[in-house]
Amino acid sequence: MNKTFSIPTPTFVEYTESQITELKLSGRFSTADNYSTVLTSVKSFLRCTGHPVLLFREIDNRLIQAYNQWLYRRKDVRNSVACYNRNFRAIYNRAVKTFGLEDNRPFDSVCTGEEKSVSRAVDESVIIKIINADIKEDRCLLLARDLFTFSYLCRGMPFVDMAYLRKSDVTGDYIIYKRHKTQVLMKVRIEPEARRIMNRYLDMKKYRDSPYLFPILKNSEGEDAHKKYRSGLTTYNRNLKRLAATAGVKETISSYVARHSWASIAYNSDISIGVIKDSLGHTSEITTRTYVCGIKQEKLDDANHRMARICQKSRLFRIIKLCTKLNN
Repeated sequence: MNKTFSIPTPTFVEYTESQITELKLSGRFSTADNYSTVLTSVKSFLRCTGHPVLLFREIDNRLIQAYNQWLYRRKDVRNSVACYNRNFRAIYNRAVKTFGLEDNRPFDSVCTGEEKSVSRAVDESVIIKIINADIKEDRCLLLARDLFTFSYLCRGMPFVDMAYLRKSDVTGDYIIYKRHKTQVLMKVRIEPEARRIMNRYLDMKKYRDSPYLFPILKNSEGEDAHKKYRSGLTTYNRNLKRLAATAGVKETISSYVARHSWASIAYNSDISIGVIKDSLGHTSEITTRTYVCGIKQEKLDDANHRMARICQKSRLFRIIKLCTKLNN
């Protein structure tokens, strides 16, 4: 007689912890961080509701609705709630597939999509103020300004890509690298000012043995490099605020600003959205459009004026003009 053996299903907490370990071993530290964040959140929710153990068969629409209400009572914003839901759903779906569980479709009636992001772009004049800021001998502000300027000069290169950028990625007049987030291959020509910034750090004896171009990760690899990146991002944003104050800039300046500003300034310089998409390494124009501020009013006025001139050449316009004279 044949016996049927089934795989024992772990609890939600046990399974998520095992997934976090696997993700770290495979170098997917950002996803591991996301899973850790939602796990901490769900654990707090379970403690508050007196639910000591959560089994996958108990994850249904009612439980997820209760979890979302708890998040909103905790004053989490909509995009944060959507992020929790997406990662919770990813863990749930993986477990359903792994263990052959019945899919209760618990996330069908909750928010999992983000609201359209507000562009963090600033005007060209603000970019110039940041680049020309008088930072005196402050090395922290020098690095922040160099990274901001380098990002802008390299088609809005994200901070994570600058942090992981290796000296070996520099080939002649180009930087060739894969985007950390999407693995899209990027080839960026090095502008003269970007080259000067690179040389400043390539010539530093202190970091000569580091494989990285900028002194953010230093000699770290793996999880240690990811921790240094996260710490470096926090430091970078803090120093950008100081840099903005030094430059007399009232706008909020963060790690996203150089990237979003490059996209918006390019768009208002008549560079097509398709070219901007490829320049940023996006896989969809929908993402690119969230980076771009609206077209400047003078461009809209000019476009309308050109369309009006076309009308002036038409027979209908001459008839309207004649009628106007007769009425007067």
